[in-house]
Amino acid sequence: MDILPRFPCFEEDEIGKYFNLFYEQELSKTTNETLADIADFVVPMVLAICSLTSRNNSFEKVAALSEALQSDALRHAERILQHASIQSLQCLLLVIQLALLLPNTANLWHSTGEAMRIAVCLGLHHEPDDRIRRDHKLCEERRKLFWVVYQLDRIVSISAGCPVALSDEHITTQLPYGGGSPFHGDTDSNHSGNIQSVTQERFLMRTHACILQSEIHATQFFDQSLPDYVKDHADWTNKTNEAVQRLANEATPGSLTDPWLISAPYQCRVLLHRPCSRNIVVSDESLLAVVTAATNLIALDMNVAKAGGLVMAFEIGNRDFQAGMVLLYALRNHPAKLEEASLTVTAERALSDLVHLFNLLSSRWPPLADTAAYINELVDTNLRNPVGHSGSAYDMNVLEELDCLVTQRRIHSIRHRNVVLPQQKKSAAAATQPKDSGQQMGEGLFEDENWWRDFINDDLMRHGVQFLSSRTREFNIRPTQDKIFPI
Repeated sequence: MDILPRFPCFEEDEIGKYFNLFYEQELSKTTNETLADIADFVVPMVLAICSLTSRNNSFEKVAALSEALQSDALRHAERILQHASIQSLQCLLLVIQLALLLPNTANLWHSTGEAMRIAVCLGLHHEPDDRIRRDHKLCEERRKLFWVVYQLDRIVSISAGCPVALSDEHITTQLPYGGGSPFHGDTDSNHSGNIQSVTQERFLMRTHACILQSEIHATQFFDQSLPDYVKDHADWTNKTNEAVQRLANEATPGSLTDPWLISAPYQCRVLLHRPCSRNIVVSDESLLAVVTAATNLIALDMNVAKAGGLVMAFEIGNRDFQAGMVLLYALRNHPAKLEEASLTVTAERALSDLVHLFNLLSSRWPPLADTAAYINELVDTNLRNPVGHSGSAYDMNVLEELDCLVTQRRIHSIRHRNVVLPQQKKSAAAATQPKDSGQQMGEGLFEDENWWRDFINDDLMRHGVQFLSSRTREFNIRPTQDKIFPI
């Protein structure tokens, strides 16, 4: 079953059991109310996530459907999430996965931090004792679940420039599928070489990519000590760059084509070569490397957004904003170097594409429309005030903020410093910004029977959500004003 393959927090038979319980096929066989509550939470959340694979032109309706399903699931959240358990962790991971796609549905940094705290409480961050290790299936499930939590925590924290919930030095859990220890290179001698599918191989590659990003993130922005095997920061940068290149070679399009894996090396290079608190003045080589990586990252994410489906708007919005700020910083402070390398036009075009990308993604995450307007403001302010030119106090504050965004100095935004903002006309992007799809779509949202029939029978089935499609065919799902209930 190909349900939620990116972050596999449930086994196939487990999901099947919850669906059967939800649709009352096995109601007479169980007296476990907790299990029934979990099913009432899991099934709507899985449907909410799978609904977003739709490439229906009316994404506003698709998002509203997904949020309505989540709202139905959250009615059971208090009973499920009040205690730390494997089941409560799995349910929280579904909330996080949906929020990566529709960021307005949850506070992601808080949620991933809470998920990691539950994982630590359950001891998932450490290799299990001999008693559990003898049960290979249970051991593998614990390992896989922890590394799903790890991936989600790193994706959220690193893209947003925030501290991670648990540093790598505290983790001893080996990778599933015989992957061994990712930090020491030793394999699981009892179960080595267990990779049996492309999905498993992708999972391990994504985990290794997150580990590499985690090291760069901690070293560059949070003063983590350099490893003992490197001489200095320059030596560490060179060795890390080699590791990034190996990752890029492994992620080359082919049988394992995965847009996220292809984008991961670009994000690594942006983190590695950009100005940061540890290395504010970068070398010419690093400057050109980060500009190239940033333009490639934005171009790739634009293609992902245009393709539709499961687009992780939170990650793309945050990491591409950082990439755009680095491009603007380079154009402002090092124009001659970029011109000499024939990168000026490429960087300017990437900034224009970034604005278009954010306006495109604003249907999934409305604040990105304001972010697009803010980027335009930065670009215009930079053009009005070349280096050495003294403009208005407001313009100088805007450019100071750009410098701080790139070098990661810890200051508040000018919007928190009592700076009077000039009156501006509402941008076209803001004027057409979609409303909160889950709460303000109004009555009659799902009354269009043709749209509903196309969405269930054609759109989802055509794009491969076979499990979801079979369930919706087998059990009629009736749309209502504000919730979607199975009947």
